[in-house]
Amino acid sequence: MSSNNQTQNRFFIILFFLSYSIFCKSQVLVGLKGGWTSCTPSFQPQAQINSTLDALTFGMVGIIQKERNVAIRAELNYVSKGWDELILTRKIDSSLQITQQLRGIELPVYANFILGNGKLKFHFLAGTYFTLYLQEDSKIKSNLLNLTNSQLYKKFVQNSNFNPLEIGISVGAGISYDLSNKIGRIQADIRFNKGLTNTYNISSNRKMEYSQLDLVNINFSYLYYLRVEVHSEPIKIKEE
Repeated sequence: MSSNNQTQNRFFIILFFLSYSIFCKSQVLVGLKGGWTSCTPSFQPQAQINSTLDALTFGMVGIIQKERNVAIRAELNYVSKGWDELILTRKIDSSLQITQQLRGIELPVYANFILGNGKLKFHFLAGTYFTLYLQEDSKIKSNLLNLTNSQLYKKFVQNSNFNPLEIGISVGAGISYDLSNKIGRIQADIRFNKGLTNTYNISSNRKMEYSQLDLVNINFSYLYYLRVEVHSEPIKIKEE
């Protein structure tokens, strides 16, 4: 066995035992979430966005809390982002309205800061997210151009290639309420996501300096305690 392989094996062994040690000495919660999202495109040159498309989102949540006021939160969500866009041409009274919608899987990871000692707590989130788009849906809503729908689809829709991967930053704030150690915790929060990667790739016919997506979402979560221990001191929730 080469020295490089031995070094890699030692690294993974140390990483495993370190992760196991953190897990065993931490409070762990898992649960489900659902919510509402609204997407706002940020394009340059600016596009005329008639409206945004609201959508539902849902997913799974995991929280590891080693310190009383700091935790790590990770999620795996289904997301949908869309908007209605009006494409104008140089011809007078010539325009094309299209609906763009992207659906995929999102993985956000947050630093979760917690304030409060009772059942009711406030939490603040700051982190990053990765979205893998699995489906693209583009439709022509109205046609005021002197072109057939097939010509329009080929020119404006079919070649509007999207990047499959989006990376961005996310911040949020909310409240949580501990029902009990046996029942779990409920949460509500509002978040703002800022996309940092371009929506349209370089092979797209939509020539833009940047094309990013901003997202506002409202979420509700239910979390169940797998472990209720921080360090060696249990978290005790007073029963009313």
